[in-house]
Amino acid sequence: MIHLQRHMEGAVAVNYASTQSINVMREFLLIFLTDIPKRFIHHDKLNDMLAHVRLLTRKISILVGKLLEESSENNIKEADFSAPDLLQEIEQIKGDIRRIFLIPPESSQLGFPMDDGFLFMNLLLRRLYDLLISNVYSVSLIKKEIGMVKESLEFLRSSFGKVRKTLDDTSGVVKDCWVRTLDVAYETEHAISSILVRDKALSHLFFSLPSDADKIKLIVAEVTSL
Repeated sequence: MIHLQRHMEGAVAVNYASTQSINVMREFLLIFLTDIPKRFIHHDKLNDMLAHVRLLTRKISILVGKLLEESSENNIKEADFSAPDLLQEIEQIKGDIRRIFLIPPESSQLGFPMDDGFLFMNLLLRRLYDLLISNVYSVSLIKKEIGMVKESLEFLRSSFGKVRKTLDDTSGVVKDCWVRTLDVAYETEHAISSILVRDKALSHLFFSLPSDADKIKLIVAEVTSL
């Protein structure tokens, strides 16, 4: 992967979607190869998993070689790189790895540690927006999840904002939903940050972030029915 990165630097001036897709796939494989904890692997599937990774690495190497060859000849055709939809393939691989190769870690829950929930929510939504317009390769791996979380949290912020003045003095279902919203939003921010800095990124990429997104969907459904 490091070797491929050096080669990609030779084509970085060529601003095509192909180079973006290749770099996203490379970033994914780097996270996978450097961060995978042995205790999360189904050991009887390890050889199959490594064979799959080798196949993907070879595929990227071929695409990079073709890109560099055509860039040196000033004859790049973007259509040549549109057939292998690498971003879609990453999503398929993520699903396969999660279902077949990895053992879910023990669930843990982070509690929202602050007093001003609306301030936190506003800052988080601003950060999610900034991430969505970012071209950072690691962000591209989770843009789908970021977009879904942002949309759901915007709805929840708006819904709870209508009863903001009385929220702290209320109890029951509404207050419970708000507390759970803040907890899962805090968990989501932690998962996203961990993926971006590669701190137990694989666990957060395959388990924590998808789980948090599902929790937020459930809260949205609950609030909608109130």
